[in-house]
Amino acid sequence: MSFGGLSFEQIINGLLYFVSGYFFAIFSSRHSLACLARIRQIYAEKGLSLALFMAVPLSILFILFAFLIFPSWLTTRTYVGAFTYYAVLLYFFSKGVRNARAAEKQEKEDSMPRAERRRLKREEKKKSADKAQ
Repeated sequence: MSFGGLSFEQIINGLLYFVSGYFFAIFSSRHSLACLARIRQIYAEKGLSLALFMAVPLSILFILFAFLIFPSWLTTRTYVGAFTYYAVLLYFFSKGVRNARAAEKQEKEDSMPRAERRRLKREEKKKSADKAQ
């Protein structure tokens, strides 16, 4: 049985590679975000020091593996899986980084005194009103 020049087996293989690329990317995205958070946390605690370079090599190695090595290897097996992997990885990674930054900003605002938050909001409104004119 042939569908537009593709056999049933080729279609199923393409779908399976697509699904595997999707799930591998979700796994890699979540763990890359965790590694990035770990690097940021250790940098905030210890600064740029030898302790930083001793504590984060596995995190850096995983990020390199997730963004460079695994996709290169996957491309030798299937273009469908590699494309899906990269698309999903970049989408969820960028979404996770944005959410982490928003959470940091919210946490920072929550730790501010109430009067300071009001003053900042008034300044933001004033700036946006000045831009509108």
